[in-house]
Amino acid sequence: MNNDMIGNIKGVDGVIDNRTFRIFSEPTPTTETEKQRQARRFYGGEVDGISRQLARFIHKTTKTYMPEMNPTMIYRLDRFGRGGHHPGRGGGDGGIEDIFEQLFMNMGPAMGGSSPNIQIFRNGEALFGNQHSNNQARTTMEKPSSIEKTIPITLENAYHGAELNLDIERTVKENNMTFTENDKLVVKIPAGVSSGETIVIPEKGNTVNNMKGDIRLTFQIAKHHVFVRESDNSLELQYKTTISLRDALCGFTVEIPHICGKLLRVSNHSNFSVIHPGHRKEIPGLGMKRDNRTGKLTIIFDVKFPEDIDKEQRDQLSSILG
Repeated sequence: MNNDMIGNIKGVDGVIDNRTFRIFSEPTPTTETEKQRQARRFYGGEVDGISRQLARFIHKTTKTYMPEMNPTMIYRLDRFGRGGHHPGRGGGDGGIEDIFEQLFMNMGPAMGGSSPNIQIFRNGEALFGNQHSNNQARTTMEKPSSIEKTIPITLENAYHGAELNLDIERTVKENNMTFTENDKLVVKIPAGVSSGETIVIPEKGNTVNNMKGDIRLTFQIAKHHVFVRESDNSLELQYKTTISLRDALCGFTVEIPHICGKLLRVSNHSNFSVIHPGHRKEIPGLGMKRDNRTGKLTIIFDVKFPEDIDKEQRDQLSSILG
């Protein structure tokens, strides 16, 4: 890169301008091989040489970080027939901070104008510019902290999915002014959401100098009076029921008011087996749903034994079971 600074910012027409500069760039590198030249002629790309790409990067970076500057692209060498003759950065060792230091460090009062307010950052770290200005600018460039809320929902909300009307109060800082805004958002709760799961609503949170933060919502599923989720992120639903000793030995029928709104009737009369305490019966396709997956419903049985039986009943049982 070649940086050629002029000696005065006052033009022959009397106009003083220390914000405009020209970016010259050659179309193709002088080291281009014949094979590369033929390929370029066949496929195009005359404006995509490394010089033009660097020039466009400088132009875009200037417009992004220094809107007060006025870069002008000129697609030719800066001197007809010979190009620039001032030393520049070579070998590819210089970063973007070196480029802008060459361009702007001397544009101060000594040249007849005020120095532009230039700060360049990479990953939040200042690369170029006045340290005091950098610290101030870095504060305004950091993304505002997120608004975090815990949202209580029912297991029915988690099973079906739901829409939630949410009132939000955000803090807005503009220059030296700070005020609050109230907003109403409609939040979609996805079916199958887990307890403790967090969703992010981008750029609806606090605002600092037009930089918008996010809203983070964490869902907390309330305890259900009938069903239990096997774990917070599992799709398995569990239903606990208690049957009598007679039903455990002779066959049972239970009715389950499922969370989907239907009444399920479950029986083992047609496919009999003795039910022991802690017995688990799994029914596929009746658990939680998430995307294209559906969990299972697990029925967990407990058996209620009689408190007491008389001698006649004991004799009958002894005869049957003996």
